[in-house]
Amino acid sequence: MDDANRFAAPRTTVADVDSDAVQPVRFWPPRGRIGRLRFLAYGLGLYVLFIVAAFGFGFLSALVGRDSALTTALAVLGFLAYLFAAAVLIVQRSHDMNMSGWWSIAAMVPIVGLVWVFKSGTRGANRFGADLTAAF
Repeated sequence: MDDANRFAAPRTTVADVDSDAVQPVRFWPPRGRIGRLRFLAYGLGLYVLFIVAAFGFGFLSALVGRDSALTTALAVLGFLAYLFAAAVLIVQRSHDMNMSGWWSIAAMVPIVGLVWVFKSGTRGANRFGADLTAAF
């Protein structure tokens, strides 16, 4: 009788799969790539975080007083942090479409910005890194 388990999953070697062809998701530096779904999910999460922070700054401003320079400075710093994080996401999405990060300036034009939402990314590796969707 054969010692192999007949209920075991079949095993084979796959020669065309490269385990290093998947790039991890990183928020910094913006050299990497990010796919459409992650771009939308992270952008929505960032927006919700911004709204919660805005309510917090409003509440803090009501407690301290409207003319407080501290709350104004905190609000400005929070807004600049939001803009910076959003810019990093847009640059990474541009890299996924095999475009330079400078093209992210065009995403600020309202109708043109929809390209970053609907256009699919480059399949496989491009000049900005490996494909992120290969891991799934």
